[in-house]
Amino acid sequence: MEKVLPLSLMATKGGIESLISLCSTLIEDQKKMTQRYKHNFWQDWHEKSPQNKEQGIPVPPSPEQMLQDKNTAHLNV
Repeated sequence: MEKVLPLSLMATKGGIESLISLCSTLIEDQKKMTQRYKHNFWQDWHEKSPQNKEQGIPVPPSPEQMLQDKNTAHLNV
């Protein structure tokens, strides 16, 4: 019994460390995907903006334009 308890604790500690490693990797991957998504969202908007093509200066769309844009209106950011 005296030897079984330390072995059990060591196995539990190993399992916890494995879970921490796995979760850390998943969290980092999620952060990278979120950053990539935000970058692509604004890059797409910037490229599609008619004001950008005419003046070369990006101007945010008006609320009316945002509501008319189906891609933007139904997007959760």
